[in-house]
Amino acid sequence: MQDNNNSELTPGNDPGSGNQDGKVDPVPQTVSTEIIDPSKLDPTQEIKTDPGKENQDSKKKHTGGSPRKEIDFNIFENLCKIFCTEEEIASIFEVHITTLNARLKEHYVDEETGKPLGFSEVYKRYAAYGLASVRRDQFRSSRKGNAFMQIWLGKQYLGQRDKIDAKVDQAKPVQIMVDSQETAEKLSSLVGKIMQEKTDTMNAANNPQPAPPDQETPPPEEPVAPVQ
Repeated sequence: MQDNNNSELTPGNDPGSGNQDGKVDPVPQTVSTEIIDPSKLDPTQEIKTDPGKENQDSKKKHTGGSPRKEIDFNIFENLCKIFCTEEEIASIFEVHITTLNARLKEHYVDEETGKPLGFSEVYKRYAAYGLASVRRDQFRSSRKGNAFMQIWLGKQYLGQRDKIDAKVDQAKPVQIMVDSQETAEKLSSLVGKIMQEKTDTMNAANNPQPAPPDQETPPPEEPVAPVQ
């Protein structure tokens, strides 16, 4: 009786082979159906994914997009010091105003509140340096003898003026009590004459009349004796 367990196996009669020409079929891969408990997962463990898929996703993200525009903040601060407008600064960096504000909020933060600062807050901070520079140059020019700048600074900070305005205090009306209508009329007539004389005097002082030319007075005619 021949032992079947000791029989020599050939590629043609391999039980795991379905091919009769001597080639071994590949072992089929099995898919795991094990259910993983989320509570047993390590949160610090990196989850590996298909690298080919990652490369495809990264290519999709970066295809067709423009490169990120960066801002030189030293140049930006100097532009604020010479009072450039928001449109001018955005044009110099070749970015949109919205992009400029986004970059500023990423770089400038309020030290007390931690709030991002936009263009108006940052501009106000660095434009103050420009104002101080202008003021310093004005005083420096005045000290060098610039008369125009000296006069202008005197008007701005010392209250000086080219012309002193005379202030006339209006007199308060005076009430006079009279005992009769006749006395009131005489008093009113007298006051009217005084006011008229004062007005004529002021008009004459403001509008002086030219003096008439000197005219020689003709000598008096001698009487003619009657003919006898």
